[in-house]
Amino acid sequence: MSLDIGFASDLGVSPELIQKFYQNEWKRKIALSDNNFYSWQFINPPKNEKKDSCVVAIRKGKILGVMGLNKRDFILSNTLYRGAELTTWVVAEDNLKGGVGAKILHFILKKFDVLIGMGISEDALSIYLRSGFRYLNSIPRFVKIIDAEKMLQLSDCTDYAKKIIKKKLTEPEKYSYEMLSWRNEKSAPSISGNHFVRNLDHLIWRYEDHPYFDYKTFKVKLPSKQSEYIYVVLREEVTQDIRIIHIIDILGDESGYLTALKFAEFYAIENFFWAVDCFSTFGGLNKYLISQGWLSCVDDFYISVPYLFHPLEIRNPPTTSLIYWSRHNFDDMCDISQLYITKQDADLDRPTIFNIGDAKLKT
Repeated sequence: MSLDIGFASDLGVSPELIQKFYQNEWKRKIALSDNNFYSWQFINPPKNEKKDSCVVAIRKGKILGVMGLNKRDFILSNTLYRGAELTTWVVAEDNLKGGVGAKILHFILKKFDVLIGMGISEDALSIYLRSGFRYLNSIPRFVKIIDAEKMLQLSDCTDYAKKIIKKKLTEPEKYSYEMLSWRNEKSAPSISGNHFVRNLDHLIWRYEDHPYFDYKTFKVKLPSKQSEYIYVVLREEVTQDIRIIHIIDILGDESGYLTALKFAEFYAIENFFWAVDCFSTFGGLNKYLISQGWLSCVDDFYISVPYLFHPLEIRNPPTTSLIYWSRHNFDDMCDISQLYITKQDADLDRPTIFNIGDAKLKT
């Protein structure tokens, strides 16, 4: 029997059928079973052109495997390439040893120049590595603790963690800033490093059209400069258990990174949040996170802060993994310090089914 592999829209596979497949085959309840989120994630992104970009393996009308995929251009070594974010890969349990997963991945490798994914299972990792991908076990994640008492109560930590993590006593610097809508902007700020394109169409889709998350973008004036700004995208995580702010992205010149981090800390203190976290692979940003005393979730082993929030959950390490591949300039792609990946990328900031339920109740 022939096995057909291709983009869902090209094969005529309906989103509803794929959503049902995710619902039946994924071990946890997953947001991709929700039609609103699925459409936003895989059909509405600008590069997908209103076509379902998931890659499916199908035989006689039955789905055997799916790779969630977003088409997204990537800038590597100052050259624009065809890129894609790989988000959720699952093969039907009764076909796990049939080579379906490898065939899906080989189809994708022929179509794109740069591929990146996160949260890799051990079973999937073997196929990725055999296909030439490289693997980072723990994406750097940093946490600035604002309320030491509350965060220590929520975290797994050693006895001496209390001596290291102390309540902040100094008043934060104040900043001149304004909230903005990307729909009102004429262009997108530039960013450094090797990175997925963040043009205006992408920013509008990513931050203004999300069906469930409320993102806030701040345009922060750089001190002692008349007309230069750094752009900081935040999402507030407020549950009955925690108040934390996620830095989703920072856009603008590297000279503004320190201002961006200090602004996020200022905003958290002003609004009574307990902590701020930031995922970043880029060395030009990470040096400020380290110098400013943000905890490293990879290296500061004496405390493990929550990683998931609906419900609250601690993992060790409290971050996730990364796979990456490039057809061109592979040496440059493997320089992780020059790879600009944040919580904005590759579906790292995805709602859970609990987020979706709460949002629907509010409306």
